[in-house]
Amino acid sequence: MTKNHPKLPFSAAQLNPDQDENHKVCVFLTYEGAMVLVLRQHPDGVVSVEPVGGKKKIGETVPEACVREIREELGVEVESHSSAFHHLGTDTHPVKGYDITYLAGRHVSGVPKNALPEEHLDILHVPLGDNFRAEALKQAEYRLLDLGITSNGPVQLRVPQEILSRYQKMASMDPDKAAKHNDFTPV
Repeated sequence: MTKNHPKLPFSAAQLNPDQDENHKVCVFLTYEGAMVLVLRQHPDGVVSVEPVGGKKKIGETVPEACVREIREELGVEVESHSSAFHHLGTDTHPVKGYDITYLAGRHVSGVPKNALPEEHLDILHVPLGDNFRAEALKQAEYRLLDLGITSNGPVQLRVPQEILSRYQKMASMDPDKAAKHNDFTPV
């Protein structure tokens, strides 16, 4: 049985005419050695843990969409020039068919917080390491217990392993070298 978060309206998402329905950005962001992830419950009651992100607005560049999503969801600033974001990979949503672009961003200022409590249950800070997946799911389960929420099915970690591996490799490098590393192309 699913117990919904009392503040969150779980109905079908409203279509936004300003959004590019064919393109979503997901931004991997590290703060104090931990990746910042969003904990959310979907209209079907399923709970997921995923990077910050959302649909690009029409006419918006990928870097502009990343900066806006991070500001809206976490209340922090990241470097905004296009070379500050590194493309980690692109995927297609298996059901809805839109493109998902995964990028790495660079934190500039502010402490990440749940800046959209009407949409997100919470944010998680998961250390980047070999047990990242297990730690992310454990944190999600503990937070759901605290909130008294039950997921309609297993909690989903929406972080593709190949993309995560690229990000962990980049995050472990010296930031100056990461910006010049051939494996990570600026957007």
